[in-house]
Amino acid sequence: KSLNNLATLYTTMGAYEKAQPLFLRAKKILSKTLGEEHPDFAKSLNNLAALYTNMGAYEKAEPLFLHAKEICANTLGEEHPRYVGSLKNLAWLYIAMGDRKAVSFKAKEIRAKTLDEEHRSLIAEVPGVCVLYFQAMSLLLK
Repeated sequence: KSLNNLATLYTTMGAYEKAQPLFLRAKKILSKTLGEEHPDFAKSLNNLAALYTNMGAYEKAEPLFLHAKEICANTLGEEHPRYVGSLKNLAWLYIAMGDRKAVSFKAKEIRAKTLDEEHRSLIAEVPGVCVLYFQAMSLLLK
C-alpha cells in the first residue's frame, strides 16, 4: 500500500519517472502475495494504467484498464463501485485518446450502472459521471 501511495504522490507531482518503478513493484508484490485475480491487484493495474494515461502511453494503459475491469467484474460483480470505477477509468482513457465511439459506449454503460435506483450505494459515483458526461459530450460535439 505504501508503494502505491508514494507512486500516486509522484504521479500527482508529475514525477512519472519516479512513480512508474514503484507502481510496477507494487503490482509484482500483489501478484505474488494475493494473486492476479484479487481486487487489490486490479487496483494496482488501474494505478499503473492511470500513470500511463498521464504519460500519453495509451497503448500501455488500455490493456491494463481492461484487465482490471475484468478482474472487478469476476470478483466483485458488475454492480460494485470498483467495477463502475473501472468503467470510468476506461472512459477517461478514451476521452484522452479522442475515441468518440468508445467514450459514448462507456458513458452509456456507466449511466446504466450508476443511475439505477436499486443501487443507491453507487450514488457517490454520480458526480464523477457528470464530469465524464460533460467531457464526453464536448468530445462528441467536436
